Amino acid sequence: NSFCTLLLSVRHHQSAMANIDWSGIRAKMPMEKTADQRAKRNELFSRFDPNGNGYLSLAEVDKGCRDVLGLYEIFDAKPVIMRAFQAAKGVNDRRNKPGS
Repeated sequence: NSFCTLLLSVRHHQSAMANIDWSGIRAKMPMEKTADQRAKRNELFSRFDPNGNGYLSLAEVDKGCRDVLGLYEIFDAKPVIMRAFQAAKGVNDRRNKPGS
């Protein structure tokens, strides 16, 4: 029974992700290594970090994706967001200092 539930959940997430406009999402994300794009990333970070502590919790990322970027269509893919958050939080080579 739990295996069937897992398969249905995976199928639901796959179909939900197939309907996501990934190019539209990419257009909203400042990813280039330019001064302008870095400034945009810093501004987005500030908007995602409402308490100003220099860290983003999963809840803040989730809320920022919805409210700041307007990425409502990714909310059926929460497990993917959670995995990406967990993978990304240890990547920074600045030892995860606030604002880094």
